[in-house]
Amino acid sequence: RPSKIYLPYYICDSIVNVVKGSGIAWEFYALDKNMELSQPIEPQQNELLLYVNYFGLKTSYADKLASRFGRSIVIDNSQAFFADPDPHAHTIYSPRKFFGVPDGGYLYTDLPPDADGIPEDTAVDRCSHLLGRTEAGSQAYYSTYREAESALEGRPMRKMSRISKRILASLDYESIALKRERNFLFLHSHLALINNFSIEIDATFRGPMIYPFLVDGGASLKEKLIGEEIYVATYWNEVKMREEVPALESSLVDDLVPLPIDQRYTLADMQRIVAVIKDCCSDDWE
Repeated sequence: RPSKIYLPYYICDSIVNVVKGSGIAWEFYALDKNMELSQPIEPQQNELLLYVNYFGLKTSYADKLASRFGRSIVIDNSQAFFADPDPHAHTIYSPRKFFGVPDGGYLYTDLPPDADGIPEDTAVDRCSHLLGRTEAGSQAYYSTYREAESALEGRPMRKMSRISKRILASLDYESIALKRERNFLFLHSHLALINNFSIEIDATFRGPMIYPFLVDGGASLKEKLIGEEIYVATYWNEVKMREEVPALESSLVDDLVPLPIDQRYTLADMQRIVAVIKDCCSDDWE
């Protein structure tokens, strides 16, 4: 029960709504062009700073914050499944963003666990989109996916379901991470010169979530890609609805194109993505 939580403007409502519902005081903070704190924040005793390891590309910076703030920071690795947790900070993970599981997350902390009385989740009624997209593709089951995601909102604390545990125990994590890195680096080799998003690849680069492609007119590019059945998301429309949202965070909603690189995609898929982008953004290569 912290007395206050500092949240980035650029974050989804699922986090903000939980904080609002808790009755805990909160305050937004802005990012700079490197997706780092634009102004120093010094959490006081019993306050928490939450920092998102954006797209799995800010692990080095998250490590620096963790070393500085220790138990006064929560590192949100929901977009950075393969980043190691810092032993001094609280760290959270969301496997659903990386693998086909219906529920579940991980919390790493040095606080003693208080799991007594927390029931185990059941997920059989939230698996139809995971099974259906195997045969009919993800777009055919997109509405079912949205229903499954909505069913998780507002749910009380549960332990991870047995279905998710079984699936996660069966995965070849090394192979998955390597495929994501291969696809990311291929896109980066072709798009880096026209990408306005700052990307630093260092020793902590490991299995990123997506390739963040930031370009003027990103909104129209997303429509073009979706029209070519290359499905890209928007992170997050609700950000623009917040009071006094900074210009950078607002532009990220419109112009950031999160290109898919996950383990289902081959290099041929990456070549097709590059071809569509070059066709749509031909002027940028001149």
